[in-house]
Amino acid sequence: MSMQNHQNPVDVIVPEGSRVSNYLYREMGLDELNQDLLVVILPNDVLIEVGWFPENDPAGHFHITASSVDGEIQSWNRSTVADVLLLVQRQAERLSKGVLDVSQSSMSARHPVSV
Repeated sequence: MSMQNHQNPVDVIVPEGSRVSNYLYREMGLDELNQDLLVVILPNDVLIEVGWFPENDPAGHFHITASSVDGEIQSWNRSTVADVLLLVQRQAERLSKGVLDVSQSSMSARHPVSV
């Protein structure tokens, strides 16, 4: 992994008022694929977490979980960073409003994914 990747995390578009921590890059080395890659906290305190399972395993996958104080809402598996970004952005919009229809997007805040 080049040092340039560490200076350019991918942007995650999330609803206004959301908090984003940790990082995700278009290309990630095996040593960076761990269980704590990205966390999005929505204004309604729904948490979206992205990790790689099994950790550091080239045969693994991204695991995305949405949860609230009441427990897990839903989880997904994806194999590429692009698919993870699309899923996180769509689910952040849907879950922040508590609606199932994601066809009308009002996501407005761009957050580089970094600490």
